[in-house]
Amino acid sequence: MIYKRTVISIFFLFVLMASANAQRWDGRWKGEMQTPQEPVEIVFEFKTDGNTLTGHAATPAGVFPLTDGKVEGNRITFTLEIEDFEVPHTGYYIRGRITLTTEYDGEEKEFTLERADN
Repeated sequence: MIYKRTVISIFFLFVLMASANAQRWDGRWKGEMQTPQEPVEIVFEFKTDGNTLTGHAATPAGVFPLTDGKVEGNRITFTLEIEDFEVPHTGYYIRGRITLTTEYDGEEKEFTLERADN
């Protein structure tokens, strides 16, 4: 009887952890990326389904879809389809923020996103 309760408790703990991980990423996030001219505001909309990440990024130049999105613990990876270019991104969730790294204009850029849907 104790064994059965322990197994059931562990199962529910894993379900809660998976749900918390999805909620960590889901929603609207915004930040600014420094460009040679000026900072550009970017608003990301993320949605998770298991280990799959989908969504889009909205910038002054338009809305661009995310492709190849993956969630691995506190790390995400995805590609933004910007016109004819594929721009890879890697992100980490740390203390309620997402730090994204991408390559822009031949340089690696890092910027921070904060929740925009609070």
